[in-house]
Amino acid sequence: MPLSLAQLLTAPVSLRLGSSVWSHVVFTHRDLLEIEAQTGIDVLAGALHLRRCPARAFAAVVSVVLGIEARAIAPRHFPRVREALAQAWDASMPDPEPPGRAPKKKSPGPTSWCAAWAEARALHVPSAEWLEMTPRMMQALGAEHLELMRQAEFMQSKGIASICNHSYVRPKKLYSDTNFMSHPWPDVKKEAPQERPQERPQTGEDFMRMVSPFRKAPIQCANEEARKYVESIVGNN
Repeated sequence: MPLSLAQLLTAPVSLRLGSSVWSHVVFTHRDLLEIEAQTGIDVLAGALHLRRCPARAFAAVVSVVLGIEARAIAPRHFPRVREALAQAWDASMPDPEPPGRAPKKKSPGPTSWCAAWAEARALHVPSAEWLEMTPRMMQALGAEHLELMRQAEFMQSKGIASICNHSYVRPKKLYSDTNFMSHPWPDVKKEAPQERPQERPQTGEDFMRMVSPFRKAPIQCANEEARKYVESIVGNN
C-alpha cells in the first residue's frame, strides 16, 4: 500500500508486533477527531498523554491509529507500543517555538475543532485534504503563509516610511522600514523612530550650486529684457 503524504513528510516511527509491521505511524486530524469522539478527551488542548493515558484511551488510540484491538496485544508489549505511539505523536504535532523566537505574549491556538478547520479553509486547504494532514503540516503551511504576508507588509511599510520621512511635513523622528508592519518578524526588533538630522539653512552658495548645471544651457525667454534678467541671476554671460 503506497504511503500517504502525511507519512512521507513525517519522521518515520515504526512498530513491529509479531508478523504485523507499521513502518510509518502518524496522527492525522481524522485520527485525532476519532480519538476524541471515542474517549471524550480534549485532544486539541493537549489533554491526551500517551505515555500515561488510561487504558480506555490507550485502547482507542490503538484502534484508530494501528487498526487493531488493544486486547490483541500482549501486556508485555504495552510499554513498547506506548513509546512508539508517543514518538509518532511528537512527530505529528507542531514544533514548539525556539526560545529566542517565542513571542513574549503567547498567541492562543485554535480553541475548537471548528476554529482549526476554519484556519485551514482560510489557507485554501480543502476539508478532505485537511483531514489527512498532521498538525505539523498545518503549522508549516501557516508559517509559509505568514512569511509571504510579512514580505508584502514590509514593502508597504517601507514605502509608507519613505513617504513620511520625505514629506513636506516630516516627522521629528524618522520612521524605520518596519514601523508600519502589522506582523513584524519576531527576531527583528521594532525600531523606534530615529531623530531627524539637523538641517542647516540654505545659503546663496547652495542656490548657485543647484542652478550651476543650467548656467551653460541656452536660455529661452519671451523677450530680450527677460533674457538679460535671467542671465544676470544665473551668470550665463
